[in-house]
Amino acid sequence: MQPTVGGGYVFDRAQARVPDAADLRAYFEACFVPDRNPLIGSLREIVTAHVEARDGTRLEDLDLALRELPVITIRKYAYEHGFAFFWRALKLPAVEFDLWCDEIEALVNELKTLQYACMKLSQTGDRAHVAPLLKHLNEADRLESKIKGKLGEIFDLWCRQQFPAVLDTPYQGGLCDEGLALHHHLSPSPDFLGEIATFARANDFQGIELWAAHGRNMAQQPDRNADLLSAFGLSVPMISDYLPVDADRLTLERQATDVCRMARRWRAGKIRTFAGNRASASVSAEERRSIARRLRDICAITADFGIHLLVEIHPNTLADTAASTLELIDAVDHPFFAINFDTLHVWEGGDDPVAVHRTMKPFIRHYHLKNIRDRSDLDVFEPANVYAASGRREGMTPLFQGAVDYMRFLGEISDDPETEVSLEWFGPNCMDVLRKDRRAIGHFVERREPPRLSVNFLGAMSS
Repeated sequence: MQPTVGGGYVFDRAQARVPDAADLRAYFEACFVPDRNPLIGSLREIVTAHVEARDGTRLEDLDLALRELPVITIRKYAYEHGFAFFWRALKLPAVEFDLWCDEIEALVNELKTLQYACMKLSQTGDRAHVAPLLKHLNEADRLESKIKGKLGEIFDLWCRQQFPAVLDTPYQGGLCDEGLALHHHLSPSPDFLGEIATFARANDFQGIELWAAHGRNMAQQPDRNADLLSAFGLSVPMISDYLPVDADRLTLERQATDVCRMARRWRAGKIRTFAGNRASASVSAEERRSIARRLRDICAITADFGIHLLVEIHPNTLADTAASTLELIDAVDHPFFAINFDTLHVWEGGDDPVAVHRTMKPFIRHYHLKNIRDRSDLDVFEPANVYAASGRREGMTPLFQGAVDYMRFLGEISDDPETEVSLEWFGPNCMDVLRKDRRAIGHFVERREPPRLSVNFLGAMSS
C-alpha cells in the first residue's frame, strides 16, 4: 500500500452475503431515532449558546463552530438509500418515491441555507438575523420529522412482509377516506392518497372507500386512479356520495351519471347515498313514494354501469329505523338497490343490530362500524357537528369501548367471506385509533373466515 493512502481499510468480499431480514431489522431499529432529530437539536443548542454567549462562546465564532456542517449535511441523502431499499422490496409505485426524494433534497437545501444564515449572523453580528436563522432550523426539523415518519411507515410495512407470523390475523379490510380527521389532516398533503394507501397496506386493509368529494378533487389528476391503488394491493369497494333525491330530475340524473363515471375510474362496484334528509316519521306517504321513485331512477342509471346503489341507514332519512328501511326496500324494488348497514345508526334508531341484520341480510352489501360512549352522546354525529373541523368529538370511542356491543355483532357477520365493512373514525389521533381497532378486530375474528374490511374516515366522512 502506498504511504499516501496508509491507514485505510481493505475489504475482502469473498464471504459477503445478503443479510438476514432479522439482522436488517435489528440494524434499522438500532440506528433509527424516530422521535427527535439529533443533528438539528445539536445545531439549535450550538446557535443558542453563541447567541447567548454561554460559557465564553462568542457570536463571531459561530461560523467556525459549524464549519463541518456541509460534510454532515450531505449524509442526509442516505435517507434516499433507505427509501430505495424498502421501496424496491415492497414494489411500491415509483412516482411516490420521487416525491420523497424531493423532500430529502429540500432538507439538504434547508441545511445549506441554515449554514449561510449562521455565517451571515457570525460575520455581521446583527441580531436581526437570529429570527430568520431559527426559522430555517424549524423548517429543517419539520422536514426531517416528516421524512422519518414516512420511512418508519415503510419499514413497518416491510417488517409485516418479512415477518408474517407477527400479523394479528389474515383479516381483510379496506380504508375509507370519508371522515373528519382525514379530511382536515391529510387532504392538504400533495400526496394524501399515497399516505392513506401506505397506511392501509401497512395495517392489513384491502381497500379505500372513497369519499366522492375527494374523488372530484382528483378528477384532473389522471394518475390518481384504481391502478395506483392496485400497486399497493388495494381497491375501492365503494364511492360515498350525497345524491340530491329532492333535486329536479335532470340534475339528479346528471349527478348520478357523474358519480357512476367516477366509480368506473376507481373500479368501485357500489355507490353510497342517503334516502332524503327528513326523519321517516315526518314524511308523508306521497313524499315517501316520490323518494322511492327517485332512488329507483338512480338504480336504473347505476345498473347500466354494473354498479349497485346503497342507501345508508341513518337518522333523519327514510332509512332511520329498521321498519322504515324495509318498507323503502319494498318500495324501490330494484335488483341494483341495496343497504349500507351502519350498525351504530341501527342501534340509534332503537333496534337491535343483530336482529335487524338477520332480517335485512339479503339486502345488505356493506357495513359501517363506529361506536359511541353513551346514547346521550349521539348528537356528536349530527352533520353540523361531525363535518365541522371545530366540532365536538367527546363521546366518540374506539370500536370495542362504546355502548354498541360489537363483540356480539361481529360474531354475527364474521363467518361470511363476502362481508365488506368500513371502519369509521371522526375524532383525534385518527391513524392510531384505526390501527388499534383493526388489530382488535383481527384478534376477535381469528380462526374465522374473515370479511373484507374498509376504514371510513372524514378525515374518513360517512357518518
